[in-house]
Amino acid sequence: MTSLNKSIRSGDNPDITEERQKSTFDTHAMAAVIYGSSKIAQRRREISAATAQIPELADVKPLPFMTRDEKVEESIRKIAVLTKHQPHLINPSDSHEYLHLHKRDVSQPTSCIHALSFL
Repeated sequence: MTSLNKSIRSGDNPDITEERQKSTFDTHAMAAVIYGSSKIAQRRREISAATAQIPELADVKPLPFMTRDEKVEESIRKIAVLTKHQPHLINPSDSHEYLHLHKRDVSQPTSCIHALSFL
């Protein structure tokens, strides 16, 4: 039987992989429903894959071990990196792509107000 979860990769957490293999629905079809179309869902996956290849977006240290100030600084640093790479990653006139880019890679709650101020 083919797995309905097409996001399973070698090296994933074995417990999570086991649960994903038990899924009873196609996760790509579900994403298409959530995001409004399979084209948008695919584009989001492409953006996520592209940002995963940017080494500057890696956390300088694990988030749970950062102070609040370090989290704010990390968020600002990531926003600056994303701003530099943005023209190559997304269509700037597409608000869905823009929001996905910034929500995906600047995920700390402390970054919300700073992201808006910086941009």
